[in-house]
Amino acid sequence: MYLTRFPINYQIRKVLGDLHLAHKLVMSHFPEYETTPRAQAQILWAVDPVSKSLLIQSAEEIDGADSKELDPLEQFGVYNFTFTGNPIKHKDRHRFALKNEVEQVAWLRRKLGDAGMTLLSGAVTNATTMKGNRRGSTVTAHTVRFVGRLEVFDAALAEQARNLGIGKAKAYGCGILLLDRDDRQTIESGFSSAINSQEHQKWRGSMHDVGYELGEAGRRLERDFFWIKDAACGNDVNKFFDVRGVMPAEIKEVCAQCPVRAECLKWGYSIEEPSYRSGIFGGFNANQRNLYTLDELLHQMNGTA
Repeated sequence: MYLTRFPINYQIRKVLGDLHLAHKLVMSHFPEYETTPRAQAQILWAVDPVSKSLLIQSAEEIDGADSKELDPLEQFGVYNFTFTGNPIKHKDRHRFALKNEVEQVAWLRRKLGDAGMTLLSGAVTNATTMKGNRRGSTVTAHTVRFVGRLEVFDAALAEQARNLGIGKAKAYGCGILLLDRDDRQTIESGFSSAINSQEHQKWRGSMHDVGYELGEAGRRLERDFFWIKDAACGNDVNKFFDVRGVMPAEIKEVCAQCPVRAECLKWGYSIEEPSYRSGIFGGFNANQRNLYTLDELLHQMNGTA
């Protein structure tokens, strides 16, 4: 399988507002499949708002384009992912879009489980309703962009799901699962080795470098919470404080892919210093932590009701 990126230029932007025109644009790169159903040709596509690119996944390489061959998935491999899906439920022979984030993440967990993967953490970064005109009829797709981390427990099944796509509306920019191998290892050797590690000392120094005095809360964190060195935010901590209740998509994506997100959220509930309480912990800001209990946010994080 190959993944191809096309920078969104004027021609592409002009058709992205209509799902059917966007589908036709994607299929125009495969003239040999003009009369072949998209599913049989194994073609998936999505818009990447971060790189501002049109992404096309296909079994064949697109000549003259920026294509790369996808690596095979590894059994028990842990991956960061981005997924554009169409979360729906069926009732009385009709399809209804899932609009609640908890329901959306729970839907994703079920779909990944059916595809040989375990959702470790996930969050919604964007949701929108797209429309198009197909032979005089309006087509509609409610698309949701997820980011997070997952583990592969059945590589063959996961590979098949990645190649064929996950969920409905695959002709209209849904179903494509983008994976990057996460090689971070969680420290399990105990408090002493973690606190004395070079990585932890580097983190501690960086906190001072950006102007944060650790204070009593920071000293407690050093003493009891060595998990901090595995946090996805690394040394870039400035943007997680003084956000005035706003949750930028960039921050949400970092937290969704963090292997110690639950530990971070628990820490956020335990501290009392105002300068720390104003920050984002585990992907939730101070307003959210005031509205919900720790258990409620942990359930939301895990996509459970």
